[in-house]
Amino acid sequence: MKRDTVGIARAYLKAAGVAAMVMQAGVLISMEIFGANEAAFDTLQFRLWVGGAILASVLTVRLVSYVVFVRMNPTFVVQTGAYGDILTHGKWSPVLRLLLRLHFAFTGATRQRSSTICSPDY
Repeated sequence: MKRDTVGIARAYLKAAGVAAMVMQAGVLISMEIFGANEAAFDTLQFRLWVGGAILASVLTVRLVSYVVFVRMNPTFVVQTGAYGDILTHGKWSPVLRLLLRLHFAFTGATRQRSSTICSPDY
C-alpha cells in the first residue's frame, strides 16, 4: 500500500477510535451514575446502534473538517514539517487547526508535497 493510503486509513481509524472511546465512556457513566444494567449493552440492537453512531460521527468529523477547510481564508501556510506534520497559521484557534489537519489527513495531503502559501499578515 502507498504511504498516502495508509495515512488516510489511519485518519479514519483515529476518528473512529475517538468516537468509540466517547461511546464507551457514555456506557460506563450510565452504568455507574444511572445504574443501568450491563446486559442492556450486550444486545445486538445496541451494538448495531453503536456501530452506526461511530460511522455517523466519523462522517460528521470528515464533513466538518472539509467545511473548515473551505470556509477558511484560502491563503494560509501549508508546509510539511520535519516530521511530516502540517504547519498552519498560528493565529487560528487550536480547534480550527486540528480540523484543518484532519482534513489534510482525510484527503491524504499530509505527506504529498512541501509547499508554502503565505498570507500577507503572516
